[in-house]
Amino acid sequence: MFELLAAVVDLVHALAMLVWGLGLPLMFWHRWLGLSRAYLIYSLGFISASVASQLAYGECFLTSIARFFAEHSSNMALRERTSFTVRLVEAVAGMRPSERTAVRLWELAIFLTCVGMLFYVTRHRTGRSGPASSSSSAHESKYGMSLAPGAPGD
Repeated sequence: MFELLAAVVDLVHALAMLVWGLGLPLMFWHRWLGLSRAYLIYSLGFISASVASQLAYGECFLTSIARFFAEHSSNMALRERTSFTVRLVEAVAGMRPSERTAVRLWELAIFLTCVGMLFYVTRHRTGRSGPASSSSSAHESKYGMSLAPGAPGD
């Protein structure tokens, strides 16, 4: 039972990371503005939870939960004390990075997401002149709502 719970938590963790990683281009490519905005909100929550749990626990809270279930299981192989990211890279790429390398890559990914968020927000803020505001105006006239935070229609 605990093996199954650990596997489910690891699966949720992998899917959350996958959605976050695959959605990163939405911060730079704004063909679907509503999807880009939803991804922006998801990223803020995802990164906030990740950074807060890093500060509080020294690792992702999902890794802590999965480890708790794994430590209470009868399968000794699940009790390994490596981070989920390292185990995921090993499973996908067949190589095992050090914990330090995994943390540095994670920090780089967070930095890229933050740059993307800044790009998104500056491109779609209200009152901006130029091509971004005209595409935003076109979106507003087409869908009857503005994508600017705090604008009518939110």
